[in-house]
Amino acid sequence: MAKPSIEKILEWKKRRGETSTAMSQLELLEDAWTARSRDLAVFAAYVPMRIVTIIEVFVHDAIRELVDHGDPYLERAEPLAKDLKIEFAFLRELAGRKLSVGDLIGHSLSTNNIEQLIGNFKKLILNFEEKLQNSRALWIEDELPPEPIIADYNHMKGQLSRLFAVRHILTHELPAEAPFRIADIEGFLEAATEFIGAMEWVLIKELRGPIPRTQTEMNIQAIAEVKDLEGEIGMLMKRIVSRRDTDLRLLHQSQKAWETFAAAEGEYRASLVAGGTLQPVVRASALAIESRRRIETLRWWAEREEYDL
Repeated sequence: MAKPSIEKILEWKKRRGETSTAMSQLELLEDAWTARSRDLAVFAAYVPMRIVTIIEVFVHDAIRELVDHGDPYLERAEPLAKDLKIEFAFLRELAGRKLSVGDLIGHSLSTNNIEQLIGNFKKLILNFEEKLQNSRALWIEDELPPEPIIADYNHMKGQLSRLFAVRHILTHELPAEAPFRIADIEGFLEAATEFIGAMEWVLIKELRGPIPRTQTEMNIQAIAEVKDLEGEIGMLMKRIVSRRDTDLRLLHQSQKAWETFAAAEGEYRASLVAGGTLQPVVRASALAIESRRRIETLRWWAEREEYDL
């Protein structure tokens, strides 16, 4: 598989945009298929190819998100990157571009079949296949554990294995007869939906934990996160003060100025949804972003070496 250039990856990201999701694309495709005319056999030949494309794009995004999240996933990504053979000229061109390690690895992995695809994730997530098989929606508000998203794991894998084989034939050959039956497409769509739905919740559990479904719970979670970050800021401030090697008057002046800025930035961002139920979440999210930036700054002051400027 030819390694993508920086320009190709950047062009792909630009075309990709930020609003499209794998599940929404599958739903659009399923709706189009359900509303099709029964005599459109030509249309049927393109559906398996489109399903695999949606899966591959989702996989690239998922790999990128895991690797860019940092350790332990970044450390575990080393086997995936061993064959990249990136030259210095490539790295030099990378400077200043909006690409990450996750982008490079995600776009360089082969996804020719379902076993290869699952094998990539097994290198990043411990007990991945078991987690995928037992993946469930993890809404905070749910009192009873829901059923697994994948009803029959072996059946799902079998369907996707056949889907990838069909896609290969349709893409690289001109078969005299279609390598699948029209009735098979519903099974392909169902298997792809189960796989992506289960994968999304595996990622959520790995990187975030249970998430809220209702607006009220979203507000509670967002405000709680800001409070946790404020606590971390407070501890770092105490560490800096205890060092007794900086101008404390200027430190507190800087902190007060940052608090004023962060509050103003939160209000400014919340104005985009003024009067709506999302306003508290957007405000808290902006405060959380600025708090994490402030934490990095204060951590440098708390941990800096003598003579470090």
